[in-house]
Amino acid sequence: MSINSYPVLLVSFGEVQLIDTDEKLKNEVFHIDKEYFAETRIITKENYHFSLTGQPLTPLTLSVLTALVKETLLLDGHCCVEKIQLNSVLDAFSLLAVDQSPQVCSNTSPQR
Repeated sequence: MSINSYPVLLVSFGEVQLIDTDEKLKNEVFHIDKEYFAETRIITKENYHFSLTGQPLTPLTLSVLTALVKETLLLDGHCCVEKIQLNSVLDAFSLLAVDQSPQVCSNTSPQR
């Protein structure tokens, strides 16, 4: 499979990943059994959706994409994701591009 422009989102097995190079895509696709290629999804910044077999797919709703991004961030160790609401597919790219290190949540303001 050839991708013309990076980054893209790879949606597989209930998770979404930001893919920014051919090498990263090849590494991720290597772990996906070919029988799942038709249901594994690539999403471009222009909101085009297609499978690993190259077939166009109906775009996910923003609520579905929001749930996938939240789940991925939680699995990556982030917290405080409950209030995340995507307004466009570009929001997913922005959130997933943020440093992947766990964040500390606090409901208290710093003391002076």
